[in-house]
Amino acid sequence: MADIDGGGPYDDLPALSLDAGGPADQVRVVEIDGGAPLNDPATTGVNATLPISDLRRFVEPSTPSAPITLIDQAIKQAAIDFCMETRCWRYVAIHPVLTQDGAIFIPDHAMIHEIEDAIWLDGNIPLLPTQYTDADPSMLAEDGAGVPRYITQISPNTLAVMPYAVGNVRISLFLKPTSERRFVSGGAEAITDQFGVLPRFLVLSHSTELMHGALAILYNTKSLIDVYDPKMAEYHRALFQRLKDAKHRQSVSGQQRAPVRSRTQWC
Repeated sequence: MADIDGGGPYDDLPALSLDAGGPADQVRVVEIDGGAPLNDPATTGVNATLPISDLRRFVEPSTPSAPITLIDQAIKQAAIDFCMETRCWRYVAIHPVLTQDGAIFIPDHAMIHEIEDAIWLDGNIPLLPTQYTDADPSMLAEDGAGVPRYITQISPNTLAVMPYAVGNVRISLFLKPTSERRFVSGGAEAITDQFGVLPRFLVLSHSTELMHGALAILYNTKSLIDVYDPKMAEYHRALFQRLKDAKHRQSVSGQQRAPVRSRTQWC
């Protein structure tokens, strides 16, 4: 498979699996999609997605010789970059802590990018997001006792509280699309990528941004001889960055009355 310059071969993208560890009904999702209330699960809920292929029509006219597979991968990478830089995909839920480093129930097509805020509900105690490498190992032990003060990630899409305790945490996360691909067969139908989807709000509200991001990647792919054009790549990269900056400023101004976060974590 062709390399996407700047990010390495897409075949080398890390794969991960979400081991839920319990029934999904243990989690009550409060809000999703940029902080909007969860009203109709069919249209704005956890599984509200649209296929990446819905965005091909914005990219294909400029790169008609590019394989569809690479177009889809470029759109997915643009969506990942957009979510990471703008923090536009917020997910808030009440999560039960039953084991240390337990999986949190987020959409299968997502990964945790950043812990924004967390509250230990037994006493409404704010939890400070911290790096795992900064943690005292004794505080991670499940045989320990205490009132949680910190929250961290030991592995992707999991959460650990320190000191350990059993209870519930209200967690606010910023998500990004997963880079994993999961191919499934529909019998007589062609094999499809189960994770070849994006959050509905990204497809409907940010198609222009993702178009520029995808074109910047494709025009910078040297193996696409008929497409490769560094000047066009830089043109679309600059537009993509301008739109990301504008969305980030909008997100920040929309949270100007929010409490100050003293620390964040990326995973």
